[in-house]
Amino acid sequence: MIKLKVLIPLLASFALMACQGQKTEVIREYVGNSGRESNYDGGTDSGGGNGVDGHSIEEYAVNIQEDASYQQYVLPIILKIAETHPRFASDMVHITSERTWYKIPVSLNSLKATQIGVSFGDKDLQQFALQNLKAVWINSRHFDRFETDETRARLILHEILMGVRLMKLKNSLDNCYSGAALLKLNPAKADEYKKEREACAIKYVFSSTDPILIPGVGSGLDLSNDDYDNIRGLGVNLWNEKGVISKIELDAWLKANKFRSY
Repeated sequence: MIKLKVLIPLLASFALMACQGQKTEVIREYVGNSGRESNYDGGTDSGGGNGVDGHSIEEYAVNIQEDASYQQYVLPIILKIAETHPRFASDMVHITSERTWYKIPVSLNSLKATQIGVSFGDKDLQQFALQNLKAVWINSRHFDRFETDETRARLILHEILMGVRLMKLKNSLDNCYSGAALLKLNPAKADEYKKEREACAIKYVFSSTDPILIPGVGSGLDLSNDDYDNIRGLGVNLWNEKGVISKIELDAWLKANKFRSY
């Protein structure tokens, strides 16, 4: 069992279609125009605006929902899941819209094979993406060279499922927003979605307690090799079945594997 403190983001690896682990998020980047390298941890400002290849970090933010591979392969899976388990599908939509997704030309830190529960050697692993509780980082150097949209889509699906797994670490406001996110897929329900978000905000502001873990307070999450296998396994199942799964079976799987509770 590998312990991960709340303040330490998760590093997601994508080897043999999808692998992941955990480690402090570190991106090698340039600070300002000095050419000086620094370690970016998504926290304090250590030298003003940061950038890569002459562009600010913010310029690499993308709307992952507009990605062609997401539109062609991932969205249909989410829509199919929504037919039987709208709450889980809503979580998936929430991760795509409420996390900041970046496609950025940087190398990501590698993990040891033993950290992510696989038996092949470290030299065979490549780091394609990482995420924390607020953002998903994709190495565009690898992503853009994938041979097919299917491979890109499977990486996106993997990161979405990792994000859903991490929802237990988010505060009740984010969890409430997640419950309403499915409404965003129907333009006719735009007003209803806004009202739901407003209700979440009001409830959160006037609530005296927050039963959900709040990042930074000191609570932690234990991830085992089983956790990694669960994320990969669920991704394979949803991909192969194109999102066709019964509500009772998905609920049973979520409960048995302590993956997500509603």
